Amino acid sequence: MQSLISACFAAILVATIVGPAASDPVPSDTPWAVLRCVGNDVDPSIYLKTPVPPAYANNTEGFLKDMFTATGKGKGGLYDYWGQVSQNPDLMKGTSLFPWVTLDISNLQYWNLQIPTGEQPLRTFVQTCLDQYIKKGTATVGTGQPNDLNSYYGLIVISYIPTAGGEQGQHDLSLTINGAPWRASTGVPAVGTTFDSISPKAMGHEMGHGYGLAHASCASKPSNDADKDYCDSYDVMGDNGALYTNSNFALSLSVTNQSHSSTATVNLGWSGPGLNAPHLAYLGWVPSARTCALGAGACEFVTGGLEVTLAALGHSEAPGVFQVGIPSSIAPLGGYTVEFRRASTCASPSIGPCWDQAVPDSVQIHAGWEPKGQSHTLLVDDRGGALWAPGQMFDDGAVQILIETFNLAANTATIKVRWGSAYVPPPGRVSGPRACEAAGGTWVCGDPLIGHRCGCEF
Repeated sequence: MQSLISACFAAILVATIVGPAASDPVPSDTPWAVLRCVGNDVDPSIYLKTPVPPAYANNTEGFLKDMFTATGKGKGGLYDYWGQVSQNPDLMKGTSLFPWVTLDISNLQYWNLQIPTGEQPLRTFVQTCLDQYIKKGTATVGTGQPNDLNSYYGLIVISYIPTAGGEQGQHDLSLTINGAPWRASTGVPAVGTTFDSISPKAMGHEMGHGYGLAHASCASKPSNDADKDYCDSYDVMGDNGALYTNSNFALSLSVTNQSHSSTATVNLGWSGPGLNAPHLAYLGWVPSARTCALGAGACEFVTGGLEVTLAALGHSEAPGVFQVGIPSSIAPLGGYTVEFRRASTCASPSIGPCWDQAVPDSVQIHAGWEPKGQSHTLLVDDRGGALWAPGQMFDDGAVQILIETFNLAANTATIKVRWGSAYVPPPGRVSGPRACEAAGGTWVCGDPLIGHRCGCEF
């Protein structure tokens, strides 16, 4: 006879993300150079009239400028997205749209350098376009001229492919200028995309890779599931579409979201979602004063547990902290990062965030804790859902996180954390691997437990 006691997600999943390399904060200014290359078999007049959202009919230039540069501020493009999630409205200040350049190869040959599925040769795709810019003098390096690529944080390379989309990004791409290494010690943040794929939903994800982020995963899928890397629907580095509006921006569209057993249809104006707390911290966008790390400083242990006020991410006006860190010394399976998310709306970029309109009001728990965040995050979705509401309690056998109240008017949530001597074992349960072993059982994670949760097997 077996007695399987649910307590936590699989330790093997946690181990894949705990202890990432520390990240250097993103610079306060990250201008991108937007390069555009087209094959020599395409009439130049065609790609200047590529279909775009109705508001930009036959106006490709206006569409791309508003998507990437300061001319589109307030219109829901990438300039707004990264400005809002970073709390630096002009993070992409100085981003420039370079003119189209014709390659010495055909469109099909260029397309074959970037295949939309499987392993994608991003370096070859970007290098080919970069080489042509340097060859024609449309871009330079080390000249101090306005087209000097050294003055830009990274590259966004667009190709013209009218029938198929594809995109990819990397933080430290190895590139050369006239055969010599360019930024050899750090590599170059770079994104490659076809014109068809340009949207906040796709480009936000790939630019996230350019800023140094890996994927936002969740614990509900086994490690061999192809969608696992994208199944956190509440971060732009996850989500396979559930919280995105469409391939266009500044449109009003509806999406349906599921949380536990409930569903809600939300009318969206802009794409989303934003970034979770571990990713924001990794990029240097969570002030240390708004971080609570249990067991140290202001969050030192007190009898009966610790009560913490969480401010909703993106709401700098709200009291409280943006993240609570529970280190591995307290939670043996790697620790946790706890955050609060709001279904936020806005009238302009100065009233935000606009990007979490489809994220239900919820506390979210991520596996692993690092003060400087994690490039690859794992959302805890134990007990059938990732969104924790007042009255619910997360319990892994060593740590309890009680969701107490939401104050939606103030954009805050109150949680209580218990561990050590304050931990209260639920009646009739063997909680945690140590207690399980002491009771003569075996601590099991993953199959045959539903949802890849952990329990004590006798």
